[in-house]
Amino acid sequence: NDPNVVLGAAETRFLKPVRRGDRLVASAQTVGSEGRKREVRVEATVNSDTVFEGTFTCFVLERHVLGDTGSE
Repeated sequence: NDPNVVLGAAETRFLKPVRRGDRLVASAQTVGSEGRKREVRVEATVNSDTVFEGTFTCFVLERHVLGDTGSE
Protein backbone atom coordinates (compact mmCIF):
# COMPACT_ATOMS: atom_id res chain seq x y z
CA ASN A 1 0.00 0.00 0.00
CA ASP A 2 2.38 2.66 -1.20
CA PRO A 3 0.98 6.21 -1.46
CA ASN A 4 2.43 6.99 -4.91
CA VAL A 5 1.66 4.28 -7.45
CA VAL A 6 0.98 4.60 -11.18
CA LEU A 7 -0.47 2.01 -13.53
CA GLY A 8 1.86 0.96 -16.33
CA ALA A 9 -0.19 -1.78 -18.01
CA ALA A 10 -3.28 -3.89 -17.54
CA GLU A 11 -4.25 -7.23 -19.03
CA THR A 12 -7.88 -7.94 -18.15
CA ARG A 13 -10.58 -10.43 -19.07
CA PHE A 14 -14.27 -10.13 -18.35
CA LEU A 15 -15.38 -13.77 -18.23
CA LYS A 16 -19.10 -13.62 -17.40
CA PRO A 17 -21.76 -10.91 -17.21
CA VAL A 18 -22.58 -9.30 -13.88
CA ARG A 19 -26.07 -8.08 -13.11
CA ARG A 20 -27.19 -5.23 -10.89
CA GLY A 21 -27.66 -6.60 -7.40
CA ASP A 22 -24.97 -9.29 -7.74
CA ARG A 23 -22.48 -9.40 -4.87
CA LEU A 24 -19.07 -8.96 -6.45
CA VAL A 25 -16.07 -10.06 -4.36
CA ALA A 26 -12.62 -9.01 -5.57
CA SER A 27 -9.25 -10.17 -4.30
CA ALA A 28 -5.80 -8.94 -5.24
CA GLN A 29 -2.35 -10.36 -4.65
CA THR A 30 1.11 -9.07 -5.46
CA VAL A 31 2.66 -11.84 -7.58
CA GLY A 32 5.90 -10.13 -8.56
CA SER A 33 8.19 -7.38 -7.37
CA GLU A 34 11.35 -6.11 -9.02
CA GLY A 35 12.75 -2.76 -7.93
CA ARG A 36 9.89 -0.27 -8.18
CA LYS A 37 7.80 -2.53 -10.43
CA ARG A 38 4.91 -4.57 -9.02
CA GLU A 39 2.74 -7.19 -10.72
CA VAL A 40 -0.69 -7.49 -9.12
CA ARG A 41 -3.16 -10.26 -9.94
CA VAL A 42 -6.86 -9.55 -9.41
CA GLU A 43 -9.81 -11.94 -9.49
CA ALA A 44 -13.48 -11.07 -8.99
CA THR A 45 -16.21 -13.60 -8.29
CA VAL A 46 -19.99 -13.75 -8.01
CA ASN A 47 -21.30 -16.77 -6.07
CA SER A 48 -17.86 -18.43 -6.36
CA ASP A 49 -17.91 -18.06 -10.18
CA THR A 50 -14.96 -16.10 -11.56
CA VAL A 51 -16.32 -13.17 -13.59
CA PHE A 52 -13.14 -11.10 -13.98
CA GLU A 53 -9.40 -11.70 -13.93
CA GLY A 54 -6.53 -9.39 -14.62
CA THR A 55 -2.88 -8.63 -14.12
CA PHE A 56 -1.81 -5.06 -13.46
CA THR A 57 1.74 -3.73 -13.80
CA CYS A 58 2.30 -0.86 -11.37
CA PHE A 59 5.24 1.34 -10.49
CA VAL A 60 5.96 2.79 -7.05
CA LEU A 61 7.23 6.37 -7.23
CA GLU A 62 9.15 8.39 -4.66
CA ARG A 63 6.76 11.31 -5.02
CA HIS A 64 3.43 12.06 -6.66
CA VAL A 65 3.53 12.40 -10.46
CA LEU A 66 2.03 15.91 -10.21
CA GLY A 67 4.74 17.04 -7.81
CA ASP A 68 3.90 19.08 -4.73
CA THR A 69 0.12 19.42 -4.60
CA GLY A 70 0.23 21.46 -1.42
CA SER A 71 -2.07 19.02 0.36
CA GLU A 72 0.21 18.44 3.36
